[in-house]
Formats: sequence, C-alpha cells, structure tokens
Amino acid sequence: MSWPELITDDANAAALFYGSAFGWLLRHDFGVGEWLNQAHDAIAGLAPGYRGAWWRTAFEVEDITAAADRCERLGGALISEPAEAGLTEFAELRDPFGARFTIAAPVHHPVELTVSLGSLPAFERFGSF
Repeated sequence: MSWPELITDDANAAALFYGSAFGWLLRHDFGVGEWLNQAHDAIAGLAPGYRGAWWRTAFEVEDITAAADRCERLGGALISEPAEAGLTEFAELRDPFGARFTIAAPVHHPVELTVSLGSLPAFERFGSF
C-alpha cells in the first residue's frame, strides 16, 4: 500500500476523531489535506467527498496499464482511466467482489542535465592542470 486517503464530507469531525484517537494533525496546503503523525510525517491524505466517509487505498504498481489489464482478466473492472497527477499516475479499479481501490505508478519524465564551465579565460588564471 502506498497511500491511504480519507474521503469525507465532514473534515472537521474527522480531524477531531483522528486527532483524539491517534494524535494525528490535519494540515491543509493548497486545498489538499494531509494527515501528519506526531513526528510531523505525512501518513495519509484527506479529500472532500459526499454521503459519509470511507478510506480509499492506493497500491503502488510498476506499470499501471499492465496492472489494470490484469485486474480485468481476473474478474475486476477499471472504474476510471489512468490519469497523471504530478509524478504519479492513478487509476481506480474494482475487485471481483465490488471493493474499490486505487493503483498508482511513478511517472518517469526524461531529465537532461547540462554543465557549463564558464569561459576558458577563468581557467587560464590558475595555469594548467
């Protein structure tokens, strides 16, 4: 499991309950809620929902398309197509018994690094190496 997330229509009640039960803190940055443990490590997310509350579970996979295809071959279903969010791609699936879950895979973006040593006259001041 890579990331649990509480979906709720009452973030205040959730903050009171999980704060009292486990000592978790709720931090809101840029409209996104994150649960922090007492060491201030992010341990779970909080997202707005409707009609109650439930925990959404994300499992990390290497290849999101292959994992979704395998789920369907084994009797599950793809609920929402893979979508990229930052450095992660997500898809929502349903197992053969109706339980919903999320799979997540890292998105690999190519990175090109260049190095500039500046002008050569700066090296000439130090002599040859």
